[in-house]
Amino acid sequence: MNCPRCKTKPKQKHHNAKWCVSCAAQLRKRPAGNLTLEQERKARKLAGTMFISELAKEVGTSDSNIDRWAKQNGVNINAFRYSDKTVAQVCGYYEKHGKIKTQKRFPDVCIRSITDQKFKRLGYKPRQVCWTAPQLLDGAKMGGLVSLVKQAKYFNRPGANKGAMRSLWSKKFGFGSGCVNGLSQYIAIHYVKSSCPYYLTSFRESSNGPRIVALWIDVERHLRDEVPKHLRAAIESLAKFQRWLHGRNVRRSVEKILEER
Repeated sequence: MNCPRCKTKPKQKHHNAKWCVSCAAQLRKRPAGNLTLEQERKARKLAGTMFISELAKEVGTSDSNIDRWAKQNGVNINAFRYSDKTVAQVCGYYEKHGKIKTQKRFPDVCIRSITDQKFKRLGYKPRQVCWTAPQLLDGAKMGGLVSLVKQAKYFNRPGANKGAMRSLWSKKFGFGSGCVNGLSQYIAIHYVKSSCPYYLTSFRESSNGPRIVALWIDVERHLRDEVPKHLRAAIESLAKFQRWLHGRNVRRSVEKILEER
């Protein structure tokens, strides 16, 4: 005999079993709420007009049962829910002005209870979007080569500027972007020979102006003979990482980034 819930799989073999194995597991994790047709009609009519304990008493069931039924059937029984008009006004204002200004505009409304639950569901344009893996890889390629302002302009994320890029590096990568692709000239000259090439970037270091950088692959090739083994090993590892990051032709990739971005 098939399970009365899914109607496809056979019930468990035990004589007291009501469901198949998968349905039984789901119901243990999230039990179903059971109301009669008359109770359902009354619950839908009174939903959102009173607290759950009062609603359960009116319907003639337990708090937990009516709560499970509401979740199972997508019925909002929250007595503090906002009207559709208020939700639309808050979402529309938040989409253009952000959280702080929206809270000032609607001081008596809990903004997050609307924006966190209903903003995306109602089809409004998100103010923030998650970073994708290709974007993170692209950001790493620009580290220390392209200014934070130009990085923000390149990604064109909603409401994002220089601060957003600084936040990306501190939160996603755990450090500033300067050391990803090479050494600044004023540091590199102590470790490399005079034959080492340098690149002028749009990345700024404090008030020192645009950064001049020696790529890790160039630092590796032009190291002085007296550089200690442990520093040499570290630089070789960074050069290896740079080849992985930019692909077979690192120099062409870097030059294209500096030219286009």
